[in-house]
Amino acid sequence: MIMSNSKSFKIQASNPKVWIVIGIGVAGIVVLAEAHRRRRRREQILDKEDFGAFVERFELLPFPQPPPPAARHSLSGLTFAIKDIFEVKGHVTGFGSTEWKKTHEEAGKTAVVVTSLLKNGATCVGSTVLDELSIGITGENVQYGTPINPQMPTHIPGGSSSGSVVAVAARLVDFAIGTDTVGCVRIPASYCGVLGFRPSHGTVSVVGAIPVSQSLDAVGWFARDPLILHRIGQVLLQLNQIESKRVRRFIFADDLFELSQVPKQRTLHVVSKATEILCGYQTPKHMNLGQYIASNVPSLRRFCKQPTNGKNGTATLKALSSVMVLLERYEFKTNHGEWVKLVKAKLGPDVSDCVHAPIDTAPENIKALYKVRAEMRVALQSLLMGNAAFKGRQWNKAVSYYTEAIELNGANATYYSNRAAAYLELGCFQQAEEDCSKAISLDKKNVKAYLRRGTARESLLRYKEAAEDFKHARVLEPQNKAASLAEKRLRKLMS
Repeated sequence: MIMSNSKSFKIQASNPKVWIVIGIGVAGIVVLAEAHRRRRRREQILDKEDFGAFVERFELLPFPQPPPPAARHSLSGLTFAIKDIFEVKGHVTGFGSTEWKKTHEEAGKTAVVVTSLLKNGATCVGSTVLDELSIGITGENVQYGTPINPQMPTHIPGGSSSGSVVAVAARLVDFAIGTDTVGCVRIPASYCGVLGFRPSHGTVSVVGAIPVSQSLDAVGWFARDPLILHRIGQVLLQLNQIESKRVRRFIFADDLFELSQVPKQRTLHVVSKATEILCGYQTPKHMNLGQYIASNVPSLRRFCKQPTNGKNGTATLKALSSVMVLLERYEFKTNHGEWVKLVKAKLGPDVSDCVHAPIDTAPENIKALYKVRAEMRVALQSLLMGNAAFKGRQWNKAVSYYTEAIELNGANATYYSNRAAAYLELGCFQQAEEDCSKAISLDKKNVKAYLRRGTARESLLRYKEAAEDFKHARVLEPQNKAASLAEKRLRKLMS
């Protein structure tokens, strides 16, 4: 009887239908287990007050309204929450750590950005959870608990400004402020489906915010409504609504869009359609940002793991990311390393790995990090502000921008050539010639420098030397019409 059952089992086991039934059964068990887990997760969420967004609830009332006929405060009636990294007078700032809170005193002053919002009529209703010591981009916190993503409760909210974004996404406040060091506003905004804005570094005061990395920290804010996001910007960026707007243009970093899983053409189409209705904007410009950085931030080559010749933009972007992380870790250790050692803080595993990660603090290595930072800022200022000055025909301002750029990076031929272009417009032909000569000494194939030096020398009545410059430009670019026409013009003048 036993042998008969064994034989029957072997026959059934060899039957594919049996295995299909077993597979369906196992899959069903897995699905039921996952459904049960998600149901329990939803129940926990319902039990969790305020989606776990707040560390502390309190109320900071706005400054009094001015008497008529003065206009009402621009943020009157709006409520907001603040990341627990901003100081509030009479409260201990937690910095995402219970141990930090235990070892620090109450703040003597309120952060500048919080005071500014109160002055403009908004009401603060509490401080919010963040990644421990504001290190991380997941939004998770082992001490206070991870805030619940209202849009996708089984997913992380993103961080480090996780509580602030959740408070907005859950409609607990009208807007919230956070800080963005390496994406700490932009990432959670995208995860929770709200609007997040990080202005340029240094635009909004960080006085009264615990520093993570001074080179990267910036105040940012969240809102569901774009009109509210704009109103916050008017206040914090101190924009003058009646000031005449200069001509603006969007620059598309095509190589960065290609890194996204969203098809580039789809993204460009959406942005282009959105900008068409905006007043005062020129046709968007397309560029390869990685290649631009490779050409204008020479110190970055030291951090490239593979050789780069200025055309390998991806390698440059990876190196830039590496510098950003190293700079953040170095400045964090400089700011808080002694406290971590002194209190022997028990940190979450991810935070602990980041805080205790070894860094080569040799002076030349640290100097190299800051040199990349300085060159990067100049390169972007040149791209955005220098070009804007040219477009607005503000030649003196353009000269000023490129002079600052040259002071920080005197080995960049483009800066000398562009300053020469501004000098030409101002009629400063001798200075233009000198700048072009310097640009050519740095880059023998700089066609624009030859053309501009030729123009300067022609204006100085040195026709033979000018003709040589235009000839050289045409050798480098045989199809260059400007060089060809200039040669013909000078031949007539010299004959």
